[in-house]
Amino acid sequence: GGAMPLDVVAAEAALGRLGETMGLGAVETAWAIHQIVNENMAGAVKIHVIEKAQDPRRYALLAYGGGGPLHATGVARALAIKTVICPPAAGVASAVGLLVAPNALELARSYPVLVDGLDWGEIAALYRAMETQAHAALAEAGVSPEHVQFERSVDGRFAGQLHEINIALPPGLLTDGDAGPLLDQFRERYAVLYGHLPRGIPIEFLSWRLTARGPRPPLRLPHAEPGGDDPTPALKGHRNVYWSDHAGFVSTPVYDRYALRPGMRVPGPAIVEERESTTVVGPTMHAELDAAMNLLVHLGE
Repeated sequence: GGAMPLDVVAAEAALGRLGETMGLGAVETAWAIHQIVNENMAGAVKIHVIEKAQDPRRYALLAYGGGGPLHATGVARALAIKTVICPPAAGVASAVGLLVAPNALELARSYPVLVDGLDWGEIAALYRAMETQAHAALAEAGVSPEHVQFERSVDGRFAGQLHEINIALPPGLLTDGDAGPLLDQFRERYAVLYGHLPRGIPIEFLSWRLTARGPRPPLRLPHAEPGGDDPTPALKGHRNVYWSDHAGFVSTPVYDRYALRPGMRVPGPAIVEERESTTVVGPTMHAELDAAMNLLVHLGE
């Protein structure tokens, strides 16, 4: 947000020494570092979406963390993503998540057994013991028993395999003892993950799991009245910013995010500052604030 002084001379000296080893100046070295970081993050996203059999171009990119909005448009461009969402207070997203997460704990009991040897009375006893433990732990956090919700699951595999997959226990399973829905669910999940089903191999269940949660704390999101499309009231000034698109430094408007209102349109190139992070709006891009105070950056061609 501009409140912390930065030592430009020291930064240039450090980057200059690094750049000398590569035949680059301080500015070119800084830009190269920035690009490497962007490409590393884009590469990680590609691996993730490929594993999920998805196309990143179908999605928007959510930027969080102190440095997320600084790199997000570069990462989005590398992935051919057209929209970046920068939520308010992105730099403290983890802290916000901690404050609004429900009190919860996960418990597990090891009870390896082939499907033909399932003893539902034994399994029900395991879950009763875990539920008693969960109620006691959540009570210490101020959660009354009537507000606790349970989710039950089990790790299963085809006998002899190294890895298991986790599947939810169908409702009523512990009382009626019908393993059919559980086996169907396991096979369906296995086929989705691996594309085939082994034949003639028994199914084995290993760890029986319980997740217990209390109610989610209330969350009030920021809100502001629309302010038209002119962002001039939020303009803090101009600063020389290096844009590779323009082959050098350009006098760039800097906006105060807290003064932006829904509907205001910020043309690129621009910098949007807040206490927790800085959002970069590159040339050929534009940004606008939505009703939930998210800064949406739209990438041009």
